[in-house]
Amino acid sequence: MATIDRIDQLILEQLPALPRPPGDYLRNITAIVLNRDWKYNDQSQDIPPAMQGRMPNVRLVNGRLPLFKVEPGYAFFRGKNTAMVFFIKNSKVISTVLPLSVLTVGVQFRTLTEQTSSQLPAPPTSLTPQVQNAKMALDVKARLQMGCIPMIQGDASVRTFTTYRIRRGLRTTGQEPNTRLLIYGEGSGRHQICFSFQRELSNSTGPKPSDSKFGYLVFEVMDDHKPHPRAWVGVPSVGPYVNFDEASCFAALESRIYTEPRGEFPEQMSFNCSIRRLETDHLNQRYRWLPQTTKTMPAPKPATWDDNFHLMDRRFGTSLTHVITSGRPDSRADFLLRTQKDALAAKSEVKCDTCRYIGLNVKCVREESQTNIWVCKCCAVFRRPCTFTSLSVSLELWGSDPPLFVSRAYSVYPSGPHRFLSYRYTMNLAQQLTVSYALKPLSESLFQPADDDEGEEEMDDVVEESDDE
Repeated sequence: MATIDRIDQLILEQLPALPRPPGDYLRNITAIVLNRDWKYNDQSQDIPPAMQGRMPNVRLVNGRLPLFKVEPGYAFFRGKNTAMVFFIKNSKVISTVLPLSVLTVGVQFRTLTEQTSSQLPAPPTSLTPQVQNAKMALDVKARLQMGCIPMIQGDASVRTFTTYRIRRGLRTTGQEPNTRLLIYGEGSGRHQICFSFQRELSNSTGPKPSDSKFGYLVFEVMDDHKPHPRAWVGVPSVGPYVNFDEASCFAALESRIYTEPRGEFPEQMSFNCSIRRLETDHLNQRYRWLPQTTKTMPAPKPATWDDNFHLMDRRFGTSLTHVITSGRPDSRADFLLRTQKDALAAKSEVKCDTCRYIGLNVKCVREESQTNIWVCKCCAVFRRPCTFTSLSVSLELWGSDPPLFVSRAYSVYPSGPHRFLSYRYTMNLAQQLTVSYALKPLSESLFQPADDDEGEEEMDDVVEESDDE
């Protein structure tokens, strides 16, 4: 099973319950990393009977548990040629028996408290007050901390992400619990984004956001800069900038500084907080928080019409969906009349797929500034040609599973290939309402942090999540 845990999950407050063999022996726990890939077979004869056949099938690939080079764990019993080792996978403790030859052994296990105490400064040598620079202003960012936590390295075939977490107060506006985040650009420009929970969550069983006064706003930024499989908002795959769907991974959190030419983009975005990146030395049982370093990179590059035309034709153009720039097709065109429902729809004006999916009240009208081609105003914003599909086929290509939008038969949570033509939800309601256990953040295991939105003034320029129709 793939390693998908964060590196902070190897920094333990205490040891878990372990299947130790009976007997009187020195019970040292040591940090280890694998020095090669290994396929663990818990049915092998050299596995103690108490540990044979205990591995859940969901973790096995062809009957073996895949383990990967540099994957970290802890050895809790050492024999002559083998060691009992546990790993953390999917927040679960997985115990194994491995040859000593595949292990690189480090120092003895140290708890979170022990690792933290070694970072504390030495006692002061003098109690005489020291004068600070009077010109040094109090840095508000020092109080507002956002943690940046990479994932454990292992299976190279698995997409990894970096977790950003900041403590925020929870509020209720109407029936929706929400939290806010200020985003600053150049000059005095700033915006407040409100992240809200679905109203239906208030009727679900178990713990609810409204039960708490604070929580953690968490971003999972994909390390390959491709869309997250469950992004906060799905972004069209073809848009006005090259790799437009990269916006689904909230990559602005990486402390980017854009170089010229920047166009309309600010040089840098800020969340008015200091970002600290967690680094660990597992074999030596040490960790530290380092300031997130900035990195320069080119600003998003405007996409060209020709490139986007070829992208649209390659990704969406079929015998069912036509990429057309010569003019709006006639409502009686053969490819638009595939069922009786299509014939009834032919009595109304033909809409391109993008305008049809965006909303019922969107008018599909030509962008007059484009004189050499026919493209509607919506698709012109995306700098791409229009596509046209019959109504019956578009319902399949977008998705028509309930719940549906009011006054039209399209799914609120699309699942078909045409979902990449528009902004959309990436999770259905059941997925959004799923409540799962989250481990206590590393910083909160040591102390109770202050609310990060304490003292921030109310903002008028609130950008809230909108409900389509």
